[in-house]
Amino acid sequence: MRFALDRKYVICILHDMTGANAPLSMKALRKRLNWNQKRLARFLGVNQSTVSNMERADNPPKGAILISLQVLSDAADAGTADALCPELEAAE
Repeated sequence: MRFALDRKYVICILHDMTGANAPLSMKALRKRLNWNQKRLARFLGVNQSTVSNMERADNPPKGAILISLQVLSDAADAGTADALCPELEAAE
């Protein structure tokens, strides 16, 4: 039952993302959050170079990354994105 609920939730997110809404721009989202590529990479669980490639459309986001970006976008709309990936403290 849990799998079906999770699966249904993912399908709903994907449907919203492929509907008539404007495409999600990684770079625009990152700039709106005032995040650097390294922080977005940490949130997505990828390397900074992967984020750079995706932003240049060399390797557009898909699958789980696309879902994570939608979650991040929703959190940005709600003003809670920073809680999903807090800034790291500088090493002393």
